[in-house]
Amino acid sequence: DLVLLLAEPRLPPPDKMFFFENFRQVRAPLYLIMNKVDLCPKDSPEPAKTAETFCSMLTVKKTFFISALTGLGVSALRKELLEALPSHPPYYPQDQLTDRWERFYAAEIIREEIFRLYSDEIPYSSAVEIELFKETPGRPDHIMAAVHVAKQSQKPILIGKGGRQIRLLREGAQAALGKFLGREVRLELTVKVTADWQNNAGFLREIGFYEKR
Repeated sequence: DLVLLLAEPRLPPPDKMFFFENFRQVRAPLYLIMNKVDLCPKDSPEPAKTAETFCSMLTVKKTFFISALTGLGVSALRKELLEALPSHPPYYPQDQLTDRWERFYAAEIIREEIFRLYSDEIPYSSAVEIELFKETPGRPDHIMAAVHVAKQSQKPILIGKGGRQIRLLREGAQAALGKFLGREVRLELTVKVTADWQNNAGFLREIGFYEKR
Protein backbone atom coordinates (compact mmCIF):
# COMPACT_ATOMS: atom_id res chain seq x y z
CA ASP A 1 0.00 0.00 0.00
CA LEU A 2 2.84 2.40 0.90
CA VAL A 3 6.61 2.30 0.52
CA LEU A 4 8.88 3.92 3.10
CA LEU A 5 12.51 4.66 2.27
CA LEU A 6 14.38 5.13 5.55
CA ALA A 7 17.70 6.94 5.15
CA GLU A 8 20.26 8.79 7.21
CA PRO A 9 20.91 12.51 6.60
CA ARG A 10 24.01 11.73 4.56
CA LEU A 11 24.33 9.94 1.26
CA PRO A 12 25.74 6.39 1.04
CA PRO A 13 29.03 5.89 -0.85
CA PRO A 14 28.65 6.77 -4.56
CA ASP A 15 29.09 3.16 -5.68
CA LYS A 16 26.07 2.15 -3.55
CA MET A 17 23.64 4.74 -4.88
CA PHE A 18 22.55 2.37 -7.67
CA PHE A 19 20.59 0.38 -5.09
CA PHE A 20 18.08 3.19 -4.67
CA GLU A 21 17.25 3.12 -8.38
CA ASN A 22 15.13 0.04 -7.57
CA PHE A 23 12.64 2.39 -5.93
CA ARG A 24 11.87 3.92 -9.31
CA GLN A 25 9.85 0.80 -10.09
CA VAL A 26 7.48 1.01 -7.13
CA ARG A 27 3.88 1.89 -7.91
CA ALA A 28 2.74 2.61 -4.37
CA PRO A 29 3.21 6.08 -2.84
CA LEU A 30 6.82 6.51 -1.75
CA TYR A 31 7.65 8.34 1.48
CA LEU A 32 11.20 9.45 2.21
CA ILE A 33 12.03 9.23 5.93
CA MET A 34 15.22 11.03 6.92
CA ASN A 35 16.17 9.58 10.31
CA LYS A 36 18.87 10.60 12.83
CA VAL A 37 18.47 14.32 12.21
CA ASP A 38 19.30 14.78 15.90
CA LEU A 39 22.93 13.96 15.03
CA CYS A 40 23.21 16.95 12.70
CA PRO A 41 24.12 20.41 14.00
CA LYS A 42 21.21 22.80 14.34
CA ASP A 43 20.35 24.49 11.02
CA SER A 44 22.63 22.07 9.15
CA PRO A 45 21.75 21.96 5.43
CA GLU A 46 22.86 18.33 5.10
CA PRO A 47 19.48 16.61 5.77
CA ALA A 48 17.70 18.84 3.25
CA LYS A 49 20.45 18.39 0.65
CA THR A 50 20.38 14.62 1.08
CA ALA A 51 16.60 14.58 0.74
CA GLU A 52 16.85 16.76 -2.36
CA THR A 53 19.22 14.25 -3.96
CA PHE A 54 16.83 11.36 -3.30
CA CYS A 55 13.86 13.38 -4.56
CA SER A 56 15.72 14.17 -7.78
CA MET A 57 16.14 10.41 -8.36
CA LEU A 58 12.74 9.18 -7.23
CA THR A 59 9.08 10.13 -7.23
CA VAL A 60 8.61 10.97 -3.55
CA LYS A 61 5.13 11.76 -2.27
CA LYS A 62 6.33 13.36 0.96
CA THR A 63 9.51 13.72 3.00
CA PHE A 64 9.74 13.53 6.79
CA PHE A 65 12.69 14.51 8.97
CA ILE A 66 12.66 12.48 12.17
CA SER A 67 14.70 11.15 15.06
CA ALA A 68 13.68 7.68 16.18
CA LEU A 69 15.84 8.20 19.26
CA THR A 70 14.28 11.44 20.51
CA GLY A 71 10.86 11.04 18.88
CA LEU A 72 11.20 14.23 16.83
CA GLY A 73 8.74 14.14 13.94
CA VAL A 74 7.55 10.60 14.67
CA SER A 75 4.00 11.59 15.65
CA ALA A 76 3.49 13.52 12.42
CA LEU A 77 4.83 10.58 10.42
CA ARG A 78 2.55 8.12 12.21
CA LYS A 79 -0.47 10.36 11.65
CA GLU A 80 0.31 10.69 7.93
CA LEU A 81 0.72 6.94 7.45
CA LEU A 82 -2.46 6.06 9.33
CA GLU A 83 -4.42 8.46 7.14
CA ALA A 84 -2.79 7.17 3.94
CA LEU A 85 -3.24 3.45 4.61
CA PRO A 86 -6.47 1.93 3.23
CA SER A 87 -8.85 0.10 5.57
CA HIS A 88 -9.34 -3.62 4.99
CA PRO A 89 -9.78 -6.85 6.99
CA PRO A 90 -6.65 -8.32 8.66
CA TYR A 91 -4.39 -10.28 6.33
CA TYR A 92 -3.40 -12.74 9.09
CA PRO A 93 -4.86 -14.02 12.37
CA GLN A 94 -4.21 -11.72 15.33
CA ASP A 95 -1.95 -14.26 17.05
CA GLN A 96 0.31 -14.64 13.98
CA LEU A 97 3.18 -12.18 14.42
CA THR A 98 4.94 -12.71 11.08
CA ASP A 99 4.91 -14.69 7.84
CA ARG A 100 8.71 -14.98 7.76
CA TRP A 101 10.78 -17.95 8.89
CA GLU A 102 13.10 -17.66 11.86
CA ARG A 103 16.16 -17.99 9.61
CA PHE A 104 15.15 -14.74 7.87
CA TYR A 105 15.25 -12.91 11.20
CA ALA A 106 18.50 -14.64 12.11
CA ALA A 107 20.13 -13.10 9.04
CA GLU A 108 18.61 -9.69 9.80
CA ILE A 109 19.86 -9.76 13.39
CA ILE A 110 23.39 -10.58 12.24
CA ARG A 111 23.20 -7.75 9.68
CA GLU A 112 22.03 -5.38 12.41
CA GLU A 113 25.08 -6.31 14.48
CA ILE A 114 27.32 -5.64 11.46
CA PHE A 115 25.88 -2.13 11.20
CA ARG A 116 26.49 -1.63 14.92
CA LEU A 117 30.12 -2.77 14.89
CA TYR A 118 31.44 -1.57 11.55
CA SER A 119 31.47 1.73 9.68
CA ASP A 120 31.99 3.14 6.21
CA GLU A 121 31.47 0.66 3.37
CA ILE A 122 31.46 -2.65 5.28
CA PRO A 123 27.75 -2.71 6.32
CA TYR A 124 26.65 -1.73 2.80
CA SER A 125 28.92 -4.33 1.21
CA SER A 126 27.93 -7.26 3.44
CA ALA A 127 25.20 -9.84 2.97
CA VAL A 128 24.28 -12.63 5.38
CA GLU A 129 23.38 -16.16 4.30
CA ILE A 130 22.03 -18.67 6.81
CA GLU A 131 23.60 -21.98 5.81
CA LEU A 132 22.27 -24.06 8.71
CA PHE A 133 19.50 -23.55 11.25
CA LYS A 134 19.16 -26.71 13.31
CA GLU A 135 16.87 -27.13 16.30
CA THR A 136 17.54 -30.07 18.62
CA PRO A 137 15.34 -30.59 21.72
CA GLY A 138 17.32 -30.10 24.91
CA ARG A 139 20.27 -28.50 23.12
CA PRO A 140 21.08 -24.98 21.85
CA ASP A 141 19.93 -24.13 18.34
CA HIS A 142 22.86 -24.48 15.95
CA ILE A 143 23.09 -21.66 13.41
CA MET A 144 25.80 -21.41 10.77
CA ALA A 145 25.94 -18.17 8.80
CA ALA A 146 28.18 -16.85 6.05
CA VAL A 147 28.88 -13.14 5.77
CA HIS A 148 29.50 -12.30 2.12
CA VAL A 149 31.58 -9.26 1.20
CA ALA A 150 32.01 -7.80 -2.26
CA LYS A 151 35.80 -7.32 -2.24
CA GLN A 152 38.79 -9.32 -1.04
CA SER A 153 40.11 -6.23 0.77
CA GLN A 154 36.96 -6.13 2.94
CA LYS A 155 37.44 -9.63 4.36
CA PRO A 156 40.34 -8.80 6.75
CA ILE A 157 38.48 -5.69 7.93
CA LEU A 158 35.45 -7.78 8.84
CA ILE A 159 37.60 -10.39 10.60
CA GLY A 160 39.84 -7.90 12.40
CA LYS A 161 43.30 -8.32 13.86
CA GLY A 162 43.60 -11.76 15.40
CA GLY A 163 39.92 -12.37 14.65
CA ARG A 164 38.83 -9.80 17.24
CA GLN A 165 36.09 -8.12 15.19
CA ILE A 166 34.47 -11.32 13.92
CA ARG A 167 34.51 -12.62 17.50
CA LEU A 168 32.71 -9.50 18.72
CA LEU A 169 30.23 -9.89 15.86
CA ARG A 170 29.56 -13.52 16.72
CA GLU A 171 29.14 -12.85 20.44
CA GLY A 172 26.84 -9.87 19.92
CA ALA A 173 24.72 -11.59 17.28
CA GLN A 174 24.52 -14.81 19.30
CA ALA A 175 23.24 -12.92 22.35
CA ALA A 176 20.69 -11.01 20.25
CA LEU A 177 19.51 -14.21 18.56
CA GLY A 178 19.05 -15.94 21.90
CA LYS A 179 16.99 -13.02 23.18
CA PHE A 180 14.86 -12.91 20.02
CA LEU A 181 14.23 -16.67 19.87
CA GLY A 182 13.82 -17.09 23.62
CA ARG A 183 16.23 -20.02 23.75
CA GLU A 184 19.96 -20.74 23.76
CA VAL A 185 21.81 -20.41 20.46
CA ARG A 186 25.23 -21.53 19.22
CA LEU A 187 26.29 -19.34 16.31
CA GLU A 188 29.14 -19.98 13.89
CA LEU A 189 30.26 -17.38 11.37
CA THR A 190 32.40 -17.54 8.25
CA VAL A 191 33.40 -14.75 5.87
CA LYS A 192 33.26 -15.28 2.11
CA VAL A 193 34.14 -13.06 -0.83
CA THR A 194 31.33 -13.00 -3.40
CA ALA A 195 32.38 -10.43 -5.97
CA ASP A 196 29.69 -7.97 -7.08
CA TRP A 197 27.00 -9.86 -5.14
CA GLN A 198 24.76 -6.78 -5.16
CA ASN A 199 24.22 -7.23 -8.92
CA ASN A 200 23.78 -11.01 -8.85
CA ALA A 201 20.02 -11.63 -8.97
CA GLY A 202 20.40 -15.38 -8.43
CA PHE A 203 22.49 -14.87 -5.30
CA LEU A 204 20.10 -12.23 -3.97
CA ARG A 205 17.18 -14.65 -4.35
CA GLU A 206 19.10 -17.39 -2.56
CA ILE A 207 19.71 -15.22 0.50
CA GLY A 208 16.12 -13.96 0.57
CA PHE A 209 16.30 -10.48 -0.95
CA TYR A 210 13.76 -11.52 -3.59
CA GLU A 211 11.09 -14.19 -3.64
CA LYS A 212 12.28 -17.35 -5.36
CA ARG A 213 10.47 -18.26 -8.57
